Amino acid sequence: MNKDFKFEDLYEAIYKILPNEDLQELMDVCYEITGVPILIVDIMYNVYGIAPLHPVGNENRDYLLEHRTYDDERVQLMYNDGFISSVDTNKAPYII
Repeated sequence: MNKDFKFEDLYEAIYKILPNEDLQELMDVCYEITGVPILIVDIMYNVYGIAPLHPVGNENRDYLLEHRTYDDERVQLMYNDGFISSVDTNKAPYII
């Protein structure tokens, strides 16, 4: 994470991009400013957007980059390992 970024810069960049209605561009700019990988999935873990478009060393995130979804077996393993329930107890990642 880029701890030196200013929220004002982020808000300004978002404001400029929103009229384009390009989710990937929005995610790319947010990643460039914050340095935090961004991932948007639906309830079935189908990828709507991911930034950056290269591996970052997180096995679950990088798997989605390559495959664009999880199969049922992988979801079950993540649930059994406590990964899925961890979003309720951790401050990051933010899940919206």
